[in-house]
Amino acid sequence: MCESHAYVVRNGEEEKILDDVTFLKPEGDRIVLRNLFGDEVTVKGRIEKILFMDHKILLTEAD
Repeated sequence: MCESHAYVVRNGEEEKILDDVTFLKPEGDRIVLRNLFGDEVTVKGRIEKILFMDHKILLTEAD
């Protein structure tokens, strides 16, 4: 499977918040993520970067 894993970067450390992400939608200052099983997470922040080859989504939380 080629789904990505989402992480929030806090103090230089990556904290995994959702596995098997199949949906990502920026909505203003929030990022909505949904996985293969329908679980949904919303993060107030921004996309730092997406590493397609590593299947990794890195987000930075807003203060």
